[in-house]
Amino acid sequence: MDLLSPLQKIDQIFRSAFNSSNLSIDTPLLLAEASRAEFGDYQVNGVMAIAKQLRVNPRELASTIINNINKIKGVNEVIERVDIAGPGFINIKLNPYYLFDYLEKTTIKNHFNAKILTTDKIIIDYSSPNLAKEMHVGHHYR
Repeated sequence: MDLLSPLQKIDQIFRSAFNSSNLSIDTPLLLAEASRAEFGDYQVNGVMAIAKQLRVNPRELASTIINNINKIKGVNEVIERVDIAGPGFINIKLNPYYLFDYLEKTTIKNHFNAKILTTDKIIIDYSSPNLAKEMHVGHHYR
């Protein structure tokens, strides 16, 4: 199964939007997980540095990028919300239905085939730690 992760999918969307905004394909996105939950799921932090190099207003550049994102076909299936924060950070909130679908397609049941499950032994070790003490080699299955 060749399925893009949410991070790869967002990267792909933003690369397309950057290209539509006349930015180089090599322009760093600085895509990262959001620093706080209220900002969304991911952030693009590279717009301010790009704006400085181009000598343009970072919020205007971020706005142009967001407008180009909204023109991409099917983007709403992946991204629920994109907005600008502060001097030019772009916050991204993923569509929960996209996340559910992604998780459903990538669950462990899809990675095993019947032959492996019927011919190989799978060992699961349950430890019995005492929560009041540090875990050590003496904690084992009983």
